[in-house]
Amino acid sequence: MDFKARQRANIPRPGRFQPVTGLDPYHRLLRETHDLPSLPYTADQNSFSVPRSPRRTSSIPSRSITPASSQLLTTTGTTATPAPTTTTQRSTPEVSEAGSRPDDAPSPVIDSEALATSVASWRKNGIYGHRLRWRPEYLRRRVLLGFGFAFAVLAAAVEVALYFSGVKGGLANADELVRLLWQYGVTLLFVIVAAVWLRVEFQAKSVAPWMRMASGAVSADSSILLDYISMDRFKAAIVSFRNGDVLVTGSAGISIVLLLVIVLAPAITAPNAARVPRDDGRVTVTADFMNDAGGLLGISSLPYLTMLRMQTTNIGPPDGVTDRFAHQTFRATFTPTTQVTAVVNGFEAEMECQAAPVRLEAFGTVGNSIMSVGLALLAEDCETQQVVNVTAVPDEETGVVNSLLLAMQPGSCGGSEDDADQRIVIVSGTVVSSLNSVNLLSATGLVCQPSFTLSTVKVVRNSTDLISAEKTTPPIVFSLPAVTPSDVIRAHFDSYRRSTLGPEFAQRVVPLYQDQTALDIDEPMAAAVLMRTKASGSPPSLDTLQQPDDLQDLVREYYRQYMAIVAVNSLMEPVEISMPAGVTVLAQRLVVREVVAHIVTSLLGLCFVTSLVMLYFTPKRPLLPRSPDSVWAMATILYQSDSLLRSLRGMGGAGSEEMRRKLMGMTYSTGFQDEYGSKSPTSGVFCIMGSTFLPRDSMIRVNTTSAWAQPIFALGLVKLLFIFTFAALIVGLEVTFRGSERGTGLARLTESVDSYLYLLWTMLPVILMLPIALYLETLDSYVRSLAPFSALLEGSSFGRSMGLRILDCTRAVGLWRALRVRDAPTALTSLMALVSLLLAVASAGLYAATLSQVSFNVIVGTRDAFSSGVSAISSRQCDDCWRDTMNAPLGESRYPPFTYEDLAFPPISSLNIGQLSDEQSLAVVVPAVRPHMKCRSYNAEDMSLRATRGNSTDGGSHTLQYRIDACGTDRDGQSQSVQFEPGVDTVFGRGTSRRDNEGQCSGWLYVWGKLPDSDSDEASLGSFRALACNETMEKVETRVVYQGASLRIDVSDVPIPVEETAEAIRLDLPPLDYDSLMSNIGWRTVDSFFMRLASSRLAGDQRVLGEAEGTVDISQAVLRQHNIMRMQALYISTRQPGASIAAASNSSDSAVAAAAQVETSTLTGIVTGTRVNLRQGLIATRILQGILGLLLVLLLVSWLVTKEILLPQRPTSIGAVAAWLADGDIPHYLDTDTKLSASEKQARFFRLSWEVDALTGMAPQTGKASFGIRWLKM
Repeated sequence: MDFKARQRANIPRPGRFQPVTGLDPYHRLLRETHDLPSLPYTADQNSFSVPRSPRRTSSIPSRSITPASSQLLTTTGTTATPAPTTTTQRSTPEVSEAGSRPDDAPSPVIDSEALATSVASWRKNGIYGHRLRWRPEYLRRRVLLGFGFAFAVLAAAVEVALYFSGVKGGLANADELVRLLWQYGVTLLFVIVAAVWLRVEFQAKSVAPWMRMASGAVSADSSILLDYISMDRFKAAIVSFRNGDVLVTGSAGISIVLLLVIVLAPAITAPNAARVPRDDGRVTVTADFMNDAGGLLGISSLPYLTMLRMQTTNIGPPDGVTDRFAHQTFRATFTPTTQVTAVVNGFEAEMECQAAPVRLEAFGTVGNSIMSVGLALLAEDCETQQVVNVTAVPDEETGVVNSLLLAMQPGSCGGSEDDADQRIVIVSGTVVSSLNSVNLLSATGLVCQPSFTLSTVKVVRNSTDLISAEKTTPPIVFSLPAVTPSDVIRAHFDSYRRSTLGPEFAQRVVPLYQDQTALDIDEPMAAAVLMRTKASGSPPSLDTLQQPDDLQDLVREYYRQYMAIVAVNSLMEPVEISMPAGVTVLAQRLVVREVVAHIVTSLLGLCFVTSLVMLYFTPKRPLLPRSPDSVWAMATILYQSDSLLRSLRGMGGAGSEEMRRKLMGMTYSTGFQDEYGSKSPTSGVFCIMGSTFLPRDSMIRVNTTSAWAQPIFALGLVKLLFIFTFAALIVGLEVTFRGSERGTGLARLTESVDSYLYLLWTMLPVILMLPIALYLETLDSYVRSLAPFSALLEGSSFGRSMGLRILDCTRAVGLWRALRVRDAPTALTSLMALVSLLLAVASAGLYAATLSQVSFNVIVGTRDAFSSGVSAISSRQCDDCWRDTMNAPLGESRYPPFTYEDLAFPPISSLNIGQLSDEQSLAVVVPAVRPHMKCRSYNAEDMSLRATRGNSTDGGSHTLQYRIDACGTDRDGQSQSVQFEPGVDTVFGRGTSRRDNEGQCSGWLYVWGKLPDSDSDEASLGSFRALACNETMEKVETRVVYQGASLRIDVSDVPIPVEETAEAIRLDLPPLDYDSLMSNIGWRTVDSFFMRLASSRLAGDQRVLGEAEGTVDISQAVLRQHNIMRMQALYISTRQPGASIAAASNSSDSAVAAAAQVETSTLTGIVTGTRVNLRQGLIATRILQGILGLLLVLLLVSWLVTKEILLPQRPTSIGAVAAWLADGDIPHYLDTDTKLSASEKQARFFRLSWEVDALTGMAPQTGKASFGIRWLKM
């Protein structure tokens, strides 16, 4: 290409520095702002770089551009090559001297139809030359990708915090300072993200009209009059959605979503009572499984009685028993809110059943109306012969009876005695019987092979209840070689046979089916049916009882439960083994609220998706020659837009509606126009071009200010209203804080951290403060947009007005620039907007849920009490069935329900508030029953003792004979002989009852002490003591505190009897045999009673029996142990439903039993528990009051120093600024070729005011006034 061709094409010469002399102001601007490529100046008439003066009077006619003679070059944001990044601006175009433009100058415009046809071709060819250098920084892809990444990271962080909160029981301890740091920090983080996103939202709003005009000709309403900036984000989202401006809709939508996130941010974390696990706990195992079947062989009826109590009352299983397992029991140091998790050994019974056909073999009569039926069951690998009894009470009309037979019996395969052949047989069938015949209509048989496993079980319990028990994963399995499944089978049925109560289960099950069929059922099957009935609330149907699968499920559930009771009572022995355990402590922890966390994550995910969608619609290429961030920048962009300026001339004082009416029907677009007819897509100057059609009222001018007004939010009255609002909030916060400190807080909340009421109170402060922050944000945006024009109204310098860039920036930068130009009102509103960001943060931690103790009265109903004379049940029971019941209380395990040591209380049947929660306790004064021992103490001098040396015939044992005058009359006391081995300082202890020795005048006689030199011929009494006691029963009012839903008694808050209320009662006492109760574990000189006493917590060591004055009062220990044993035995043997306690009469015959009437007692109790109350924090209150006080002062000062600024419309639309430029003379000076330096330009002054028409030169009295921006001559 030759040199002249390069000049005509305006291709820059190589080199960095290019001359600017002779360039027109537009290209001088490009050069001075480092826009590349640099353009040389050549005085070629064909070059558009030649200074032009088409509007001055000349002999050369002006050439207007038409569709036939020139081309319009429009910009596009979708198809063009990228342009280099714009560098920092160094200076601005120079202001030219005076000049004028005639009104009849041709306007280089093209009509909309021609524009539409040429847009596609210019897009295809690429009209982005070397002059468009600017596009919004915050709408670039890398910026939006960064925001999307930030949204994803925040969402992931919330979910991670939720996970760790669930695993660790909270993020941290819920101290006041920690709570505030978390709530302030989380809210501040989202506030910062939302504040930075405002830059994206602003640039999307400001660039939307330019993008629409770059895409083609659009109406004035959708281009130069479109003002998203003055709209709030809610209106902008709706309007932009209708207009199809995706960037505005997306950015405004994300801003709205972030407002919701800020509202929810304080509620993400909340203090709550959570369980914190610790691994430093230890427990002491008190019972372990023994590899010995002796306990199973000698089983008592206690499992039967325990099962009966569980299924007929509201009493739960004993300690160490669940519905599936029997596990090692343990003790630990519990607090009411502590949970202990220990891995212990567990016993689980199981049975595998096979269906077997049932065949009737024989029958016979065994008694009145009792038929004995022989049945044969043949399974796959086992055949058994069973005998069952059927009741034959024939119907009077038919002579036969139809009944359902249900039986569970032991059996063996082929009658074998081998342990491996032992089975449990279940028979269910319909029997038709008469006095001399039996027919089996249908029958279902199961032959079951029992088994058991011992494996590790994870047990979780608190001070009163078992929380859970389940096998560990994987379980550690072990065995008891000396115990076989056949031993377990025998123990199961022996516990039923040794009961003397009769068919208690059957008596309760038969009436359940009396309307359906007659029922012949034995006790084990009746227990299984009753267990299912209690669990499901209704008895199983007859079909269920005859279906093999359903019947097998019912029997297996029963067998697991019952054998767990058997294992605890007969397969365990007392031990003392320390082992590690996990401890879970209930503490106030800062937890992440699951519901709120998921909502916040969803909202952040929505922001992430929206930001990715916005990537597709971002401008891919530059849109403008420079950023339109100041009035001067807008002037340099618009001064070549002749058609736009011409159409707006005279509308500087018009409002938006008047301007809209005038421009109705006109279309506008952006592009390049070549004034000299060049057809190159890269030539021409950038401008906004309108259609050739001009409306009929295009010459209408507005010269009145009567309709000018400020927005409502900028009125002084509204500011004053907010000042009073700030004051009212400060006072209101103080009032609510003082009210929160009194009583139980501001409100009562549920204990769930996800309760809706709690959520509302947590977010309420932010919801109240958010409108204030939005108002101050709107006010700041409005004042900053007016800042250059408020200076222009008074006349100001370039830097204070035309060159002030204060709107398209952050609030902090806007505050700094306002301070630099000494704009106090703008600086104050920017400072208020910055401080308002802290409103949401400061109000985040204002309210918190705290735990406090509360108490209230309840009505308590008791279900039963002790009968005044009950002896029938106890007289029929075995004496040894209480052995295991005694071991637990004396070994510091928990007592059976509604008992504590020697006290028994009436069970609670109802509460008017329903069931207690686990954190609540019930304190009630109830009439308790306890034994009362009237005793006389004897010392060594009151006793006579004679010891004789043994001989070879008796094994060398010595014989000790003692006699005590315990009656105080001529009647002698008891005389006994005791065999003992010779030794040094032999310890002695005996406890006997009158039943053991009829000659004993006292009910109970206890003798203990030490035999010094017992290996000699003459043994002395040493420190012997005796205690003779008579036993009665008494009623005493006792304050009892029950814990949790199970109404257990916590050892940390033991019952306290009111001794002044004690009175004797009549109650027959069954015999009490110490040896049977605790097994005969004594020595020759120390019986079972004193052996248990010496090894229990009451005494602690057998050596104390021989101490004259030890640290333990043996007399009190003896009485306490006896009372505990008596009361716990009486708990099972004499408790009767519906009975009340009767006071003893004056009759001396206290053994006379009087039947008690059924009575239900009603008592008043006090429920105490932790209550979640809403309280207002002191620190948060003072911080929020300080911020509100600062805003009050700033708003008051701003109201005082701000002058009223009236403009015809908001200065945030292209049309408003263009109208003021069109009615001024700034475009004239930009269009002339003057040589003003940067310093001279900065020295100029500018004003926005009413002046004479610059084009006509007529005075205001005779001409038409115009409102525009003008340069002031100095």
